[in-house]
Order: sequence, then structure tokens, then C-alpha cells
Amino acid sequence: MKKLLKYTAYLAILVMVVALFTGCKATGGGWFTNDFPGGDERCTFGFNAQGKGEGLDWEYKGQFQFNDHNTTKIHIGEMYLVEVVDPVANFTGYDNKSGYIVNVTVTDMGEPGAGPGDLILIVIPGLGAWGGVIEGGNIQVH
Repeated sequence: MKKLLKYTAYLAILVMVVALFTGCKATGGGWFTNDFPGGDERCTFGFNAQGKGEGLDWEYKGQFQFNDHNTTKIHIGEMYLVEVVDPVANFTGYDNKSGYIVNVTVTDMGEPGAGPGDLILIVIPGLGAWGGVIEGGNIQVH
């Protein structure tokens, strides 16, 4: 467990260093079947997330829409953090309507049909988590 925490800390530092010296962008959209307990619904999503800047002076912009076609509809209009370590992108935003902070992690596994599918994980603290392999659509981490 200590080694896992140590390596997780190293990875977090690496992500911060990469983010300090590069711009980052991720885009995508599509649908997936929720793999989390209690959910086998078809979920749809679309997003663009971008971070630009140098050193500690960064600007984040983008949007994220999510619908589990059951009870949860989310629209992020404000991004607070965008981190990219190819092929993974993480972004956090705020849904003004519901008041939820939403954390999203996407993994670009290549072009559609060329191998394993792209991945998405959506976590809304206090509400739930949704995720799975993209069955239709595409994610691009730039």
C-alpha cells in the first residue's frame, strides 16, 4: 500500500510538471453502457476541455454534457482544471443548474475500430459514478 501511495504521488507530480510546461486539450462525444453497479443504462456525452498558459498562469475553458437517460443530466459550462498526460485527460467543472462539481477522466485508446475502445469515467461526489468503454463515438486527447 505504501508503494502504491508513493507511485501515485510521483504520478501526480509528473502530471503537474507536464501541465506547467504544455498546453492541453481533449475533445469527444458518443455513448457507452454504464458499467457501475445499479446501472446498465445507455449514457451519452459530449465535451471539449482545454488548458492554456505558462508556469502558474493558466486559463481553462470548455464544456461537458452528460445524460444517463434515467435521472441525471449534467452540463458543465465552467472548467476549473484540465490535465493531460497522453493518452489520459482529467477535467473538473461545475454544473450551475444542479450545483454539482463533476470530475471526468477520459482515455484515448486510438481511432475507433482500431483496438480497444476509448474509456470514460464520470464522478459526481455525493451523487454517483458512471463509466465504461465508448461503444459509439470517439475521444481525442491532443
